[in-house]
Amino acid sequence: MSKTNSITYYGDLDLSYEAWEEWIQRVFEFAEEESIELNHYSIVTESGKGGNVSPIRGLKRRWNNLKNKEEKILGVTFQELLDDYKYAVVDYKVTVSRYRNYATFITNLDYYPVSDEKKVEKILRKNMMMEFGEIYEMDINEYPETYALKMNDTYKTLHVIARMDQ
Repeated sequence: MSKTNSITYYGDLDLSYEAWEEWIQRVFEFAEEESIELNHYSIVTESGKGGNVSPIRGLKRRWNNLKNKEEKILGVTFQELLDDYKYAVVDYKVTVSRYRNYATFITNLDYYPVSDEKKVEKILRKNMMMEFGEIYEMDINEYPETYALKMNDTYKTLHVIARMDQ
C-alpha cells in the first residue's frame, strides 16, 4: 500500500478567472522547479460540467472555452498520473487541487519525498483567506482528497502531523 503526504489549507478562495490563472501559473512554475511532470487535469464548473480527468495538452483550449462562456470555475486539479494509470484517485505521483474552500498538495511517497512546506504554502494559500491548515499522512487507498473535502471521518491510516492556524 502506498502512503501519501498531504498539505491542505482551508478558507475562502477567490474564484475569479484572474485568481485561477495566477494560481495555475504558480502551480506550473513549482512543478517545473520540483521536476514534477503534471500530465492530467480536471476542472469542475458551477453548471456541474467537467470533473473528467483529461490529458494536459487540452487545458488551454478547455480553459479558453470556459472563459469565453463565462462559466464559473469551482475547482481545478492537476496530477502527475502513472503511465499505466487506471484510476486517477489512486494511480498518481502528485495531485494539486483547489476547490471552493480548500487547496491541497498530495504526494505519493513511493515517488516523491515530502515537499518543502513553505514553497507549497505559497502556492496553496494564493488568493485565499486561510482559516486553518493541516499536514497529514494516510494510505492512498483511503483517498486523501476525500479527507481534504471533509467527506468522511473514519480513516484507519490517517495521521495528522500538524495543524496550522491563521
